[in-house]
Order: sequence, then structure tokens, then C-alpha cells
Amino acid sequence: MSAESGLDDVLQSTAAYTAHAAVLLHDGLLPQAGKALDHVRRLLPMLHALRWFEADISLRCADMSLDLGDTDAGLGLADIARAALDLYPDPGKLRVRLAALDARLSSGGDLELTPSELRLVPFLPSHLSLQEIGDRLFLSRATVKTHTDSIYRKLGVASRSSAVERLEELGLAA
Repeated sequence: MSAESGLDDVLQSTAAYTAHAAVLLHDGLLPQAGKALDHVRRLLPMLHALRWFEADISLRCADMSLDLGDTDAGLGLADIARAALDLYPDPGKLRVRLAALDARLSSGGDLELTPSELRLVPFLPSHLSLQEIGDRLFLSRATVKTHTDSIYRKLGVASRSSAVERLEELGLAA
């Protein structure tokens, strides 16, 4: 049935774009990751009949959207996942993942981190220098330094390692 309706192509495309976005995000290619997520968001309505897959993809993309500093997209994708799970009889671990996403969304808002600051959060646990982070985000080292100092202030910490620990406690570290 899925081959006749073209659903196989949609499933494969959605999974491929989601995986591609994850790799691009991991590699620090944020604009390209955002474009891959845009493709996934356009395909999601076609997955409405496959609730578990729709919820799974929505949760994955919501987390990546937050990593890119796009809180609005994260909230929208969380709502899609929530709606899919409300109609699914046994979502298994997806409910746990949704709760973790909700906690992450709440923590980021509670700390009043800006989208620019949220874009830096995934890089803090890395070995990258501020200059290297800036190069990946197309920002100057000074801008990265300003944002990290602001993150430290909002977290109430004085160092990068303390910030990473605090972000992990809050569920904001990817």
C-alpha cells in the first residue's frame, strides 16, 4: 500500500533529511542543517497517518532546532509530536523523549537564553576554541566570547566546564 501511495518515498526522504540535518549539525554546518530541517518540516504533514514515525521525527527535529537556537521551531515540532502521541495507543519511549524535550524548552526559557546564545550551547562541551566556534557559526571570536560570558552569567557559573555541567543538569546539553 505505501509503495502505491508514494509513502515509501516520503518515509525515505524524511529519514534521509533528518539524518542529514543531524550530521550537518554535528559538523557545525548550521545554515545547511537548518535547510535540511526545513525539508523535514515540509514533509511532516504527509506522515500524519504514521503517528509513531511522525512523533519520532518531530522529536529529533525539535532537538536539532533547539541546537540551532530556533526555539519557535522546537516548540512547533514538540506540539506535532504531542498531538501524534495523544492518538497513539502505546508510544513507548517517545513519551519520555517528549518530556525531556519539554524540560529542555522550559529550561531555556527560564534562563532567558537568546537564540544566539542557544546556538552556542551545543559547542560548549566540545574541544573547539572560541575562534573555532566562531568560524563554524560565521561569528567573530569577540561575539562568541560575549555570548559565552552572557551564558555563564545566566547560569551563575564562571567557567566553560562549570557551564557544561550546569547545562547537563538542566537538560540543555545535547
